[in-house]
Amino acid sequence: MGMALDGRTLVLEVGDRGDTAPQPVPPEDGGASGGFGLGLVDALVDRLTIVFSGCGRTIRVALPIGRDTAEYPVPPPGPAPGAGERGPGAPGRD
Repeated sequence: MGMALDGRTLVLEVGDRGDTAPQPVPPEDGGASGGFGLGLVDALVDRLTIVFSGCGRTIRVALPIGRDTAEYPVPPPGPAPGAGERGPGAPGRD
């Protein structure tokens, strides 16, 4: 899984061991057990590419965002809000 900012585009990618291109499922196919998300993702992104390798596939999407990300850097990943809070007044504590 990966994420990168490129100007006004958020690039996301996820890989798995699949060896075929994912197929979107039409919303009216209520009996399907998956594949509905691909249509939603495809509607939101500027680009969707699938790259195959010897060990699986990587699905990469480019999502436009509203402002130039160079002016607003993304902080590095860290603990979730509230993680590590243990004292009185911490969420879930009396």
